Amino acid sequence: MPKIHNTFPTSRIKKMVQSVLPRGQGYQVRLSDSGFDDSKIVRVITPAWKRLQRNERILKLLEAQDQFLTQEDRRHILRYSVLTPQEFERHVKESPIKIISRAMR
Repeated sequence: MPKIHNTFPTSRIKKMVQSVLPRGQGYQVRLSDSGFDDSKIVRVITPAWKRLQRNERILKLLEAQDQFLTQEDRRHILRYSVLTPQEFERHVKESPIKIISRAMR
C-alpha cells in the first residue's frame, strides 16, 4: 500500500489571512512545530490590527478558518498567533532558546 503524505495547508492558510486582512496590508506566515503530534503553531506577522488585542486578532482568523480550511487541515494546527513585527522581534529576542544559548557561551 503506498504511503500517503499529508502536506500542511500553507497556501490555504495564506489565502485565509489575505481574506481577513485590510487590503494592501503586508504579512508573513511562519510555522513552528508544536512538539505535539504533527501539529504546528501558525504565526501571522502583520502591522494590521495593531490596535486590537491579541485575542481579537486571533478571533478574526478563527472565524475565517471554516471557509478556507477543512477539518483535516485544522487538525494539524495547534494554535494561531497574530503579532505585529515589533511584538515578533521581542518574542524572538526573549525566546528561551536564545536565552539558553547566550548562557552557554
